Amino acid sequence: MSGVITVVPDCNNNQVSATLTFNEANGGFGGFNVLVDGTATADSPYTYAASGSNSVNVLINGDGQTIPLKCKTWTTGLVPLPLQ
Repeated sequence: MSGVITVVPDCNNNQVSATLTFNEANGGFGGFNVLVDGTATADSPYTYAASGSNSVNVLINGDGQTIPLKCKTWTTGLVPLPLQ
């Protein structure tokens, strides 16, 4: 699995919207979790898109610091996504 993270620059209450997009064919039935700084988002687990093209919006701290974002699938484990 590979993916892209796009962060929108406008901040709202010190939060920035980040969109994670990745392709995954035949994802696990349990879906996947998105971890922000090691903690699963409140909406996790997410269901894989039938098309294989997945997209998830999450809020992250807009403090200018590096924040690790990962997807955790039930079949392949943690997969770090590159930040752009």
